[in-house]
Amino acid sequence: LKEKFFEQNGGLILEQQLSRFEGSTETTKIFTEEELKRATNNYNESKIIGQGGFGTVYKGDLPNNRERLFDVLDDHVVEEGNKEQLKEVAELAKSCLRVKGEERPTMKDVAMELAGIRKMETHPWVDFGETLEETEHLLGETSGEHSSSSKTTGYDSMNNHVILGLGDGR
Repeated sequence: LKEKFFEQNGGLILEQQLSRFEGSTETTKIFTEEELKRATNNYNESKIIGQGGFGTVYKGDLPNNRERLFDVLDDHVVEEGNKEQLKEVAELAKSCLRVKGEERPTMKDVAMELAGIRKMETHPWVDFGETLEETEHLLGETSGEHSSSSKTTGYDSMNNHVILGLGDGR
């Protein structure tokens, strides 16, 4: 019955299309229902990452927790890039994709993370944790503060500027 359902819903067409692409038979896998149940802890609600017109999207944990990052990236990117740096960027991207907005980093946090990653590239002896603290100190606030009353230091403050009236613009 499952095989017939697979055929009726385009499973064979999908397999044929996948086989046309070079190397796709090794990198693409169609999971069985049992494998999906195991990966999603029997479709547990805590594994839901989104819902839409095409159904519910679950986060599944693959067996043996194999790291797949370098399987997905182009070979030349992996060869040219610092693997530690690539992992940091991947983790940052993953945090940006969180479903709940309040769990996602702000653009300021993302910019600070990227600046720290760049600094690690030019100065590999720099500890990333210290870089983040240093950046927060220089900015005058911690990355956890996001209120409009937070204090900032620097030239972006309008408090020290005189605002001249322009009169009627018409």
